[in-house]
Amino acid sequence: MSADEKRNSTHWHALGEEELYRKIGSGERGLSESEIPHRLEQYGKNTLEAEEGSSVLKVIMGQLHHPLIYLLIAAAGISALIGHPVDAAVIAGVVLLNTMLGAAQEWKADRALEALHRMAAPHARVLREGTETDVPADEIVPGDVLLLETGDRVGADARLVEGTDLRADESALTGESEPVAKRAGKLDQDVQLADRTNMLWMSTSVTSGRGRAVVVGTGMDTALGRIAGQVRETGREQTPLQRRLARLGTVLGLAGMGMAALVFLLGI
Repeated sequence: MSADEKRNSTHWHALGEEELYRKIGSGERGLSESEIPHRLEQYGKNTLEAEEGSSVLKVIMGQLHHPLIYLLIAAAGISALIGHPVDAAVIAGVVLLNTMLGAAQEWKADRALEALHRMAAPHARVLREGTETDVPADEIVPGDVLLLETGDRVGADARLVEGTDLRADESALTGESEPVAKRAGKLDQDVQLADRTNMLWMSTSVTSGRGRAVVVGTGMDTALGRIAGQVRETGREQTPLQRRLARLGTVLGLAGMGMAALVFLLGI
């Protein structure tokens, strides 16, 4: 297991404060400035991965880019030419419906990803070498100590080590309608994400109080990042017709190879 995989699988909410600092390689005074470039190189920028935005035409063309879709379009055209308008209309309707469903699914996924990007905090206050520093949120790294107060948006997933009447709005992440009270101290390992009251999550907002928290996850390694990854995967899922066409294409390909082999043997 790589170092990144070990870090991602660690139950940060179940660690004592000393063990937390030891595992993340930090301390109460935060990281040193000389350590930041190394961690940025190791973990990358604290941003959600984004794909180049697709135009409506590009999305539609992507749905039509399949050999068997071309075959169906050709079949519809031939049916129309030889005087079978009903057959042509049915085939064209199936292709159109498949294209609309696939394009709508991909478009909704793109819009959801854009909404997640807009939730990210633009900057954050961190403790580095014991000094309070304002940094761009994309330069936060694991081990940074976040300084949070009312009105702040949390810049990364972090474990709370000190808090005073701290509450956070996690409705966008967990669906909880009321702000959640946050308290320092370790929890049982099997506590679910929504009940981890010693954890703060990227892009949630502090509604009251103040506190300090150690960053344990950035970018796509955050709870929000994992949601973004799932949204991207959903956008790439094939429609039912595409899945059936893919299976049909495999069957036709194997059948064609078998027939070619048979014809070859008969020729011999």
